[in-house]
Amino acid sequence: MNILDTDVGLGGITIREIETILQITTLATGCIALFGVGCRLRVSDIENREKGICLGLGLHVLVVPFLAFLVSACLQLEATSALPILVISSAPISGYAAVLGLWGNGDAGLCVLLAVLSSCLSVGFLPLCFYVFSSYWHNDFIIVAGPLDVAAYIAVIIAPVGAGMGLHHYFPKATVYISRVCSGAFLIKVAGTFIFMIVYYPQQFLVDWTAWVAIIVTPLVGFLIGLSSSHVLGLPLKTSIAIAISLGAINSNMVISVGLDTITDVQQLQALLKVPLIHFIVTPVQGLVWVALCRYLGKEKYPELFGSETKLIDVIT
Repeated sequence: MNILDTDVGLGGITIREIETILQITTLATGCIALFGVGCRLRVSDIENREKGICLGLGLHVLVVPFLAFLVSACLQLEATSALPILVISSAPISGYAAVLGLWGNGDAGLCVLLAVLSSCLSVGFLPLCFYVFSSYWHNDFIIVAGPLDVAAYIAVIIAPVGAGMGLHHYFPKATVYISRVCSGAFLIKVAGTFIFMIVYYPQQFLVDWTAWVAIIVTPLVGFLIGLSSSHVLGLPLKTSIAIAISLGAINSNMVISVGLDTITDVQQLQALLKVPLIHFIVTPVQGLVWVALCRYLGKEKYPELFGSETKLIDVIT
């Protein structure tokens, strides 16, 4: 029997069933949350973002994967932990970055653009970057992001955001409340995924401590590099926050899907999926911490650039 179809947790849920549940819940909550983001955006919010796009994509393509490689090499990670970290660092920016950007009073429109454009680049960039850095460990397999997979992820971002923007255009007052309710779907996803994995697949969290350090440090490095680089270049705080959050919020869900489609050795696949699944659960929690930090910077250091239009407590309650 295929190892992915063996019982692994309470109630006899298998690895394949766990993956299916995570994909469905992520798709549903992601679309609802992004619809909420769209309800707060206008067309002008995605125009004239050239500087932010260039810096964000430049750091995402050239700097973040190299830093992830350094972290993995310094920690002397085993291949089963290092290779997923490299794939994650090369993967596109997640759509939920726009939700965090909105809550952090950043440029949510820029977050959406970076998520879409980085997804387009991942068709060629992800396998190239993985091939270059994975040679430090081995090149037993190649990770490829198929055009159809990428197109699907782009559609999942554009469709709900576009629908929300359309609704906001005609009913601007009503969409303020809709946005708060819909954005809360992200919190449901974070809490629900964590509880589900603890109950049904606790052994997923049993990895070496160095892997845990890499999982936590790599997104944090992306966030800090984005924030500091934007500040040095004199970009507005809203733009800096959007870039920082986007560089930390990587689409590990896509990494899991690509791994399932690419790797044929099921035992190798089971070992390699541990890090992306932990990243999938832990990084959104880090994102909430970044939101709190960004809101502090806006209120205490640069109040003239950082409004109080979106309050996290309002979204939660």
